[in-house]
Amino acid sequence: MIQSISIQSHLISPRSHLTTRSKVKKRSLMIPMKNFAFDNEVLILPTMAVQNLYLIILVCSSISVIFQGECKKFQKYNDDQTLLSNSLTSNVILPPHLSGRDLLPEESKFPQFHQECSNEPVPPIHGPLSIPSFKVDLDLPPKQRWKEVVTAKKKEMELFLQFIRNNTDRIFGKKVFRVVEKYLPKLLPSLPPIYQKEMRGIAETAEMEVGDVVLFNIFYEFFSLCTSVVMEGKDGTMYHGRNLDFTTYMSWDRENKSWVSSQHLRNMTVKIDFMKDKRVLFSSVNFAGYIGILTGVKKGQFSLSINERFRVLGGYVGLLEWIMGIRKQNWVGFLTRQVLEEATSYEEAMEMLEKPKLLAPVYFILSSNNSKQASVITRDRRGYDVWNFGSRYANQDGDWYLVQTNYDHWKPPPLFDDRVTPVVRCADSIGNKNTTSTLFRVLSTVPVLNHETIYTAIMKINTGDLYTWVRHCQWPC
Repeated sequence: MIQSISIQSHLISPRSHLTTRSKVKKRSLMIPMKNFAFDNEVLILPTMAVQNLYLIILVCSSISVIFQGECKKFQKYNDDQTLLSNSLTSNVILPPHLSGRDLLPEESKFPQFHQECSNEPVPPIHGPLSIPSFKVDLDLPPKQRWKEVVTAKKKEMELFLQFIRNNTDRIFGKKVFRVVEKYLPKLLPSLPPIYQKEMRGIAETAEMEVGDVVLFNIFYEFFSLCTSVVMEGKDGTMYHGRNLDFTTYMSWDRENKSWVSSQHLRNMTVKIDFMKDKRVLFSSVNFAGYIGILTGVKKGQFSLSINERFRVLGGYVGLLEWIMGIRKQNWVGFLTRQVLEEATSYEEAMEMLEKPKLLAPVYFILSSNNSKQASVITRDRRGYDVWNFGSRYANQDGDWYLVQTNYDHWKPPPLFDDRVTPVVRCADSIGNKNTTSTLFRVLSTVPVLNHETIYTAIMKINTGDLYTWVRHCQWPC
């Protein structure tokens, strides 16, 4: 059995198995912060988002080159050798006392981080912000499992695909998306057979190209920005909340003051009850067309969410390796689905998330049904670090909650994207007398709630309840 080891924020975790590298080539990949002005409004576009757009070109171009047989060799490397993504930026793991965590100010210098804690009440479970629910029966043949979901959301999927196609054409030219549609189906046979069949079934029902469905399932591996919070109620009940933030930064709706891609995804958000032997095996929140798991709960056992972990090139190197035929890695969304299908305990789920090689770096936020048992598993593509419930940030008073955004817990979050400070401030001030309300208020506080937020989900592990609401942060946000 894996033992939980509680650590303090100023110590290196004894469970840390992340790759450390003392010698890293310091190449420069400097893409400056972009200011995008719309009339008199200025939006700050994070550097990572700009890099993602450039890297789409890299991946799509590589797919074209590889499948046309123009790429004749791929540089071999050992498992412990620095990969391309890490040769572009330092990936040395510093002790927290050198990383600046203890120097993190209690309040950000940025005025938008001084927002008051939200007083927004928890919306009705079946209200205008709630999402539709569907069943996916795992006892059915794979090609038939998603038929109900796709039939109901076919129009929304078509509109989102057309949006991506139009904006890709506008920004990068028409060739890029045509290459994706032509060559991505060639990746399908390399995926697990059951998932191949599910994607083919989705394509047939939606009357889409198989390559478009593959694109949906790759797309969400690299663009999701999130905040996850696990809280313990006064009675020891464990709750797991999360905001899922997602956008392509391609198109801004001036009238509604929102990212258009986020609007599309809100319309595609669904709750899924995965059925086995005529009972609910686990529940999740999905985007129609996506068969992996980003947010899920297994009644009485554990809950799970994933947050993107920022790295230059992130999972793009893993994707290129997969295309090249190096396929020892696991797709993150497929791994989390496997964990929810197969694991029967928190400990088993933790072990399944710690060990496999991954296509992309990620944070797994895992909560047990047992009091004070939860963790953040920080993963690079090979190593891992475990941060257990009860550990605190330097400015955190309460030990009854655990928070993770998109940055390593032993480093200070960047000032332009500090969602940790408002979570800590609001959780400490509100308290856990009514945990569902506290979670929702914390996740509704700007900038934890922002223009990219698609939905807020709250999971109650002992009952398996999963409540989800689509969100729209009103301007200014």
